[in-house]
Amino acid sequence: FSAPMFDERLGDSERILEGASDILSGIWLEGDEHVHSRTIPPPVRPALAAHLTAEAQVSREREETFVMQAGAEPFLVFHRALNPGSTFPRAHQVCVYSLAGVVTTQRELRDAILVISLGILLCGAVVLLVLVNKLTLSLRELGTATKEVQAGNFNVSVPVRARDDIGHLVQSFNDMTAGL
Repeated sequence: FSAPMFDERLGDSERILEGASDILSGIWLEGDEHVHSRTIPPPVRPALAAHLTAEAQVSREREETFVMQAGAEPFLVFHRALNPGSTFPRAHQVCVYSLAGVVTTQRELRDAILVISLGILLCGAVVLLVLVNKLTLSLRELGTATKEVQAGNFNVSVPVRARDDIGHLVQSFNDMTAGL
Protein backbone atom coordinates (compact mmCIF):
# COMPACT_ATOMS: atom_id res chain seq x y z
CA PHE A 1 0.00 0.00 0.00
CA SER A 2 2.16 2.85 -1.23
CA ALA A 3 -0.38 5.51 -2.24
CA PRO A 4 -0.89 8.26 0.33
CA MET A 5 -4.12 7.83 2.21
CA PHE A 6 -4.71 11.57 2.54
CA ASP A 7 -4.45 14.35 0.02
CA GLU A 8 -1.80 16.76 1.26
CA ARG A 9 -3.89 19.80 0.24
CA LEU A 10 -6.23 20.98 2.97
CA GLY A 11 -9.58 22.57 2.25
CA ASP A 12 -10.73 25.63 4.21
CA SER A 13 -12.97 23.60 6.53
CA GLU A 14 -10.15 21.13 7.23
CA ARG A 15 -7.75 23.98 8.05
CA ILE A 16 -10.23 25.34 10.60
CA LEU A 17 -10.71 21.91 12.21
CA GLU A 18 -7.00 21.14 12.22
CA GLY A 19 -6.23 23.86 14.81
CA ALA A 20 -9.40 23.35 16.86
CA SER A 21 -8.25 20.36 18.91
CA ASP A 22 -5.16 19.06 20.67
CA ILE A 23 -6.22 15.51 19.81
CA LEU A 24 -4.43 14.23 16.74
CA SER A 25 -5.95 11.40 14.73
CA GLY A 26 -5.17 8.94 12.00
CA ILE A 27 -5.76 5.45 10.63
CA TRP A 28 -3.59 2.38 11.14
CA LEU A 29 -3.99 -0.92 9.30
CA GLU A 30 -2.81 -4.02 11.16
CA GLY A 31 0.45 -5.20 9.69
CA ASP A 32 1.26 -1.77 8.25
CA GLU A 33 4.44 0.00 9.35
CA HIS A 34 2.83 3.42 9.00
CA VAL A 35 0.11 5.42 10.68
CA HIS A 36 -1.74 7.42 8.05
CA SER A 37 -2.48 10.88 9.34
CA ARG A 38 -2.30 14.51 8.41
CA THR A 39 -2.20 15.74 12.01
CA ILE A 40 0.12 13.29 13.81
CA PRO A 41 3.68 14.60 13.36
CA PRO A 42 5.80 12.43 11.03
CA PRO A 43 8.52 11.76 13.67
CA VAL A 44 5.87 10.28 16.00
CA ARG A 45 4.25 7.96 13.43
CA PRO A 46 6.88 5.15 13.31
CA ALA A 47 7.00 4.84 17.12
CA LEU A 48 3.21 4.88 17.21
CA ALA A 49 2.96 2.15 14.53
CA ALA A 50 5.46 0.01 16.47
CA HIS A 51 3.43 0.44 19.71
CA LEU A 52 0.19 -0.36 17.89
CA THR A 53 1.73 -3.49 16.34
CA ALA A 54 2.91 -4.63 19.78
CA GLU A 55 -0.51 -3.87 21.32
CA ALA A 56 -2.30 -5.78 18.52
CA GLN A 57 -0.15 -8.87 19.21
CA VAL A 58 -0.89 -8.74 22.95
CA SER A 59 -4.59 -7.84 22.90
CA ARG A 60 -7.44 -8.34 20.47
CA GLU A 61 -9.70 -5.84 22.22
CA ARG A 62 -11.77 -3.53 20.05
CA GLU A 63 -10.63 -0.51 22.06
CA GLU A 64 -7.34 0.15 23.85
CA THR A 65 -5.78 3.08 25.64
CA PHE A 66 -2.10 3.31 26.52
CA VAL A 67 0.67 5.83 27.13
CA MET A 68 3.73 5.82 24.90
CA GLN A 69 6.93 7.81 24.69
CA ALA A 70 8.00 9.25 21.34
CA GLY A 71 11.33 10.94 21.77
CA ALA A 72 11.13 13.02 24.93
CA GLU A 73 7.39 13.57 24.69
CA PRO A 74 4.75 11.32 26.29
CA PHE A 75 1.48 10.65 24.46
CA LEU A 76 -1.86 9.21 25.49
CA VAL A 77 -3.06 6.93 22.68
CA PHE A 78 -6.58 5.63 22.09
CA HIS A 79 -7.30 3.25 19.26
CA ARG A 80 -10.29 1.21 18.24
CA ALA A 81 -11.00 -1.28 15.51
CA LEU A 82 -13.17 0.12 12.75
CA ASN A 83 -13.94 -3.15 10.99
CA PRO A 84 -13.95 -6.01 13.51
CA GLY A 85 -14.75 -9.35 11.93
CA SER A 86 -13.95 -8.17 8.42
CA THR A 87 -11.95 -10.29 5.99
CA PHE A 88 -9.84 -7.24 5.19
CA PRO A 89 -6.94 -6.21 7.44
CA ARG A 90 -8.24 -4.63 10.60
CA ALA A 91 -8.30 -0.86 10.40
CA HIS A 92 -7.94 1.17 13.59
CA GLN A 93 -8.89 4.72 14.32
CA VAL A 94 -5.99 6.20 16.29
CA CYS A 95 -6.28 9.29 18.48
CA VAL A 96 -3.15 10.76 20.07
CA TYR A 97 -2.96 13.42 22.76
CA SER A 98 0.35 14.93 23.84
CA LEU A 99 0.89 14.78 27.59
CA ALA A 100 3.82 17.23 27.47
CA GLY A 101 1.65 20.13 28.65
CA VAL A 102 0.13 17.99 31.40
CA VAL A 103 3.58 16.88 32.58
CA THR A 104 4.83 20.49 32.54
CA THR A 105 1.78 21.68 34.50
CA GLN A 106 2.21 18.80 36.96
CA ARG A 107 5.88 19.72 37.48
CA GLU A 108 4.99 23.42 37.97
CA LEU A 109 2.28 22.52 40.50
CA ARG A 110 4.65 20.19 42.36
CA ASP A 111 7.27 22.94 42.54
CA ALA A 112 4.69 25.51 43.70
CA ILE A 113 3.40 23.13 46.38
CA LEU A 114 6.96 22.49 47.53
CA VAL A 115 7.76 26.22 47.77
CA ILE A 116 4.49 26.99 49.58
CA SER A 117 5.03 24.06 51.97
CA LEU A 118 8.56 25.18 52.78
CA GLY A 119 7.31 28.75 53.31
CA ILE A 120 4.59 27.56 55.69
CA LEU A 121 7.09 25.35 57.53
CA LEU A 122 9.53 28.27 57.90
CA CYS A 123 6.76 30.62 59.12
CA GLY A 124 5.58 27.96 61.57
CA ALA A 125 9.12 27.54 62.92
CA VAL A 126 9.48 31.31 63.42
CA VAL A 127 6.10 31.55 65.20
CA LEU A 128 7.01 28.54 67.33
CA LEU A 129 10.33 30.10 68.37
CA VAL A 130 8.63 33.40 69.27
CA LEU A 131 5.97 31.62 71.33
CA VAL A 132 8.46 29.36 73.08
CA ASN A 133 10.64 32.36 73.93
CA LYS A 134 7.64 34.27 75.27
CA LEU A 135 6.45 31.30 77.34
CA THR A 136 9.84 30.47 78.80
CA LEU A 137 11.00 34.05 79.50
CA SER A 138 9.15 34.22 82.84
CA LEU A 139 10.43 30.76 83.81
CA ARG A 140 14.03 31.74 83.05
CA GLU A 141 13.63 34.95 85.05
CA LEU A 142 12.10 32.93 87.88
CA GLY A 143 15.06 30.53 87.83
CA THR A 144 17.54 33.42 87.98
CA ALA A 145 15.61 35.04 90.87
CA THR A 146 15.54 31.70 92.77
CA LYS A 147 19.35 31.54 92.60
CA GLU A 148 19.48 35.08 94.03
CA VAL A 149 17.27 34.02 96.97
CA GLN A 150 19.53 30.99 97.57
CA ALA A 151 22.47 33.37 97.68
CA GLY A 152 20.70 35.41 100.38
CA ASN A 153 19.33 38.28 98.28
CA PHE A 154 15.65 38.59 99.32
CA ASN A 155 15.06 41.88 97.46
CA VAL A 156 14.40 40.31 94.07
CA SER A 157 11.19 40.43 92.15
CA VAL A 158 10.22 39.03 88.76
CA PRO A 159 7.93 41.03 86.46
CA VAL A 160 4.53 39.40 85.99
CA ARG A 161 4.11 39.11 82.19
CA ALA A 162 0.94 37.02 81.92
CA ARG A 163 -2.25 36.21 83.77
CA ASP A 164 -1.97 32.45 83.31
CA ASP A 165 -0.56 29.75 85.62
CA ILE A 166 3.00 30.92 85.07
CA GLY A 167 1.93 34.50 85.92
CA HIS A 168 0.35 33.20 89.15
CA LEU A 169 3.57 31.32 89.98
CA VAL A 170 5.66 34.45 89.42
CA GLN A 171 3.27 36.51 91.59
CA SER A 172 3.49 33.88 94.35
CA PHE A 173 7.30 33.99 94.15
CA ASN A 174 7.22 37.79 94.44
CA ASP A 175 4.87 37.55 97.46
CA MET A 176 7.21 34.99 99.06
CA THR A 177 10.32 37.15 98.63
CA ALA A 178 8.44 40.19 99.99
CA GLY A 179 7.45 38.10 103.05
CA LEU A 180 11.01 36.97 103.64
